[in-house]
Amino acid sequence: MKSLKLSLLLILIPLCAGAQIEKESYPADLKLERCLDTDSMQTTMGMIDCYSWALSEWDQELNKYYGLLMNILSEDEKTQLKKSQRNWIAYRDQEVKFSNEFHYNIQGTLYRIIAAARQMELTRNRALELKDYLDTRKESY
Repeated sequence: MKSLKLSLLLILIPLCAGAQIEKESYPADLKLERCLDTDSMQTTMGMIDCYSWALSEWDQELNKYYGLLMNILSEDEKTQLKKSQRNWIAYRDQEVKFSNEFHYNIQGTLYRIIAAARQMELTRNRALELKDYLDTRKESY
């Protein structure tokens, strides 16, 4: 009985934490949702265009948070963030290359949409990671 409760707890904690994170709506996500809900965008190319637009929006957010962080970090922290960002860019580029090749080799146009969504999601996640660092630093002052 004890192990069942522990197992449930280990499952529920991450689910609750994830739900908490997703409660906040971001303008780029809301615009993406509206774009995807537009009748004229209900084609493969339309949906890919929506994700490409959202990628551009999230890339701007990523660069904004990176710049704001660089303005408040110590010199050592700046050096570490620069290294981290370079490594993330290398990872992103390689992941996008793999994802595109993987998805484009599967029959069906749906997988091209999935590849576009994957690329946007990588940038969105990094932007939110940088935002979290920024928010944490602001809270600590």
